[in-house]
Amino acid sequence: PGQLYFVLPISSSRHPLSLPNLCLLTIKASATQRHHLEEPPMVPPPSSPAKDIQK
Repeated sequence: PGQLYFVLPISSSRHPLSLPNLCLLTIKASATQRHHLEEPPMVPPPSSPAKDIQK
């Protein structure tokens, strides 16, 4: 809890991440998490009984 990890392209490992870019990534991640929490949980479709499956 309270930790956030970012997966970045290898090409960006040659340059240090600037504070403004780190803040931007954090804001985007936070918005994504908030959006994910507001979505209703996904309910899988009901499975068909085996006898209804036609070959």
